[in-house]
Amino acid sequence: MIIASILIGLALLAVTLYFVFSPLQRRANVPLFTGQGLEIEQTPKRETLLAALRDLEFDHSTGKLTDEDYQAIRADLMRRTVAAPRTDEGNTMLDAQIEAAVLSYRRDKRSVNNCTACGAELTSGSRFCAACGAPVAVTYHCSHCGKSYSKGDAFCSLCGLSLHQVMEFAS
Repeated sequence: MIIASILIGLALLAVTLYFVFSPLQRRANVPLFTGQGLEIEQTPKRETLLAALRDLEFDHSTGKLTDEDYQAIRADLMRRTVAAPRTDEGNTMLDAQIEAAVLSYRRDKRSVNNCTACGAELTSGSRFCAACGAPVAVTYHCSHCGKSYSKGDAFCSLCGLSLHQVMEFAS
């Protein structure tokens, strides 16, 4: 009975050692990273420099920096911040969608200003012309190509632009 307990304990020890050391053995077979082909940006981004300026102001206000050190570091950071290029890469897609929605809204608003039957000027939000009683026809135009479309259309029939995105921003 004692020998069986010792054998079970040794088997558990062997399994445990296998699970502990097997990842280390596998890692030894992975080739080391040489760094070739990796381009590291030499100049820090503008946001990083602005954060460093903010931290510098805080350190000076709490008394961690002397006035001489503060002035020297601040001048260097300000020079580097002004030289760093501005990047607005993250918002270009959203900006384009907003611009398309604004353009579409403006075109739609312009197309409802005059009655199509008599040419009389219409008030905003009216469904019928006050001069002749004709129903006001609302036309929408694609912000990309200018083709007119109905309010229920999902895509422009000329250029294929998704009209749901434009309507979400316009409403």
